[in-house]
Amino acid sequence: MTSTFPPAKIADIDAGWLNAWLASSGRAPGVQVVSVDRTDNPKWHVADTAFLSLSCEGDNADAVPQRLFAKLRTVPDPFAPHFPGEVTFYGWAGRCAKAGRRVPVPACHLSLNDRRAGTSLIFLDDLRASHDTLAWGEDPNNRQCLQAVRALAAIHATSWVQPATIDTAVVRAREELVHDYVCNKLPSFLDALDGHVAEDVADALADVCRAAHAHKVNRFTSTLPLCAAHGDAHAWNFLYPKDADVRLAAAIDFESWHVGFPGTDFAAYMALFWDADRRDRLQIGLLNAYFADLRARGATGYGWRDAWNDYRLGIACAASLALFQWDAGHDPSLWTATAKRWHSAFEDLNCTDVLT
Repeated sequence: MTSTFPPAKIADIDAGWLNAWLASSGRAPGVQVVSVDRTDNPKWHVADTAFLSLSCEGDNADAVPQRLFAKLRTVPDPFAPHFPGEVTFYGWAGRCAKAGRRVPVPACHLSLNDRRAGTSLIFLDDLRASHDTLAWGEDPNNRQCLQAVRALAAIHATSWVQPATIDTAVVRAREELVHDYVCNKLPSFLDALDGHVAEDVADALADVCRAAHAHKVNRFTSTLPLCAAHGDAHAWNFLYPKDADVRLAAAIDFESWHVGFPGTDFAAYMALFWDADRRDRLQIGLLNAYFADLRARGATGYGWRDAWNDYRLGIACAASLALFQWDAGHDPSLWTATAKRWHSAFEDLNCTDVLT
């Protein structure tokens, strides 16, 4: 038994496996895990997850977290060579914390990656005692929305970089790969979409899927700053503090994070999963709060109008989300609703402007 690579299944994370991990990491000499109480979660799309309650003995037992959230990715990611991955993200977050620049994510206690098998394992703090989760489809309240966008501001500001400091060839290769994948899948997706949405929705989605790529690449090579973009920042990828006085939610699920622009995360949170009325009521206030926090954290070279245009470009670039949901085998009710909400936001916010 070894803890060098992720286990084959989450049920393999028992006391023996954990003791092998502790021995190989040198984290808590003399500590032994005596027992593990595992509570399995429903399977996520690409991962098995569980909550672990550990019973330990030894003089330094407090050095081992007693309550953990385990996430075992079991499905290889076809885009893995071009996206850093969750293990890399938590490594960066850990270095930020050691430097006194902690970002609002659960602390990570273990991160293992087997690139050959396409599997990974992370152990995070179990925050159920202090944070709430939302059921899929449940809208966050106004306070939770504010906590989430402030969390995004903290992550973005901490990772704020100028385009001249990144390897644009890597970015271009990544975007070309994704664009080719979308264009190859698009005809079949449009066939599946036929009859589920109005013709103008399908036509706009197809046109923007093909056109947005060039504008996204141009944004990466402009003079505007970039940041660590979550990549899937919908409302259910945040843990919301039970204490109303806590300013920041905790972001989770960084499978799709990448060097990107802030608008992609704003589009995911506010435009792609909310109806038009909710979006119209909240988006300006949330964008104002995000921008204020961004500036307060020292992010420069970025005005409010830049943030607004990034948000609209993020919506345009999210035209392919419904396609990816369809490609992943989700129920038609999900990807048809996504296509309709995307079209509503694209039209209401006149996103054609950012594609000209």
